[in-house]
Amino acid sequence: MKASQRCCSKRPLFIALGVWPDSERVEILAWHLGDAEDETGWVQFLERLEALGVRGENGLKLIILDGGSGLCAAPRTVFFDAEQQRCLFHKLHNIYNAIRIEDEQLSRKKRRRLKKRIFKDFHAIYQARRWDMMLRRYLKVCRQYRHAQPEAVRTLRRDFRQTIIFFFFQRSHPDWELKHFRTTSHLERFNRNIRRRARAASAFHSEFNCSQTPPLPRFCSLWGEWCSCSERRSRLKACSWRQLDAQ
Repeated sequence: MKASQRCCSKRPLFIALGVWPDSERVEILAWHLGDAEDETGWVQFLERLEALGVRGENGLKLIILDGGSGLCAAPRTVFFDAEQQRCLFHKLHNIYNAIRIEDEQLSRKKRRRLKKRIFKDFHAIYQARRWDMMLRRYLKVCRQYRHAQPEAVRTLRRDFRQTIIFFFFQRSHPDWELKHFRTTSHLERFNRNIRRRARAASAFHSEFNCSQTPPLPRFCSLWGEWCSCSERRSRLKACSWRQLDAQ
């Protein structure tokens, strides 16, 4: 965000998105333009969210986090009375990046294939359909790769329990689709649209300008309406930023 003609600073946009798996309703609950994406910034945003009534006693069942240090530390201060699930996409992405192929005699193509083959064993842990099968795969991977891929195993074991909370929800809510409580895909899709517009604008001259171009409140409302109706999903391309700016 451009503060003046001579200086420019980046500021994080905090967004909370709510999902109702029974009805597939998706809605932006709150958003806030913060100063820094640290624990203090997230605590301030989560306190505002909790003040709106987002807590366990009002129906909140699960909080899905992307694994950022500031966001993961904030729920220790702000109590929502709900389980926390780490986003599997971010977890698997970190595991893939932690896999190291040191054999320089292999070509780049062969190293990439070997890396994908090793990653497939890690990925298979979360594809298990039963709890006992998942644990067996987890232990097998840890034993098999603890010396060959120590960094990948450490990444897997780090906060592992928070990545398998969805197994318990799958048992108690068999009608819910896994996509609703394993990843932050809904929110990431929304963030991509925000980043696309931000890149087109290059920089914003003020906080007011950022909140009005594009009109975030209006876009959040339209996004929630679109995601809540499955029959409207084919119309996503029609909901362009240019149309939003005109409203």
